[in-house]
Amino acid sequence: REWKQRRNYLDMIYLGDDGREHGNDLDAFREVGWDRSILVADLKSGDIIPSLQHRQVGGYTRGTRAILDRINSLLATRSNTNGSFFTQDCMNSLLKYAREV
Repeated sequence: REWKQRRNYLDMIYLGDDGREHGNDLDAFREVGWDRSILVADLKSGDIIPSLQHRQVGGYTRGTRAILDRINSLLATRSNTNGSFFTQDCMNSLLKYAREV
């Protein structure tokens, strides 16, 4: 697919609410990559696939809003617009912020 060839050039994340083994967000999580995926569902740990267990913030719309608020806040203070925004440090910051709100 052309998407797979170009995906390394896209700076993006995926927020999904279905982290089950056969959930409807599974393909999107895989395509974007586990390190750029965030689960906003309040599922029991046993129901979440292992790759997402440490990427869960819960809260559905509350969790999504917290992630988007943090992204906007980080973008507003960003001085260097070159390179990737969604670095591992950024992802950790998003997860931490959303879990604390």
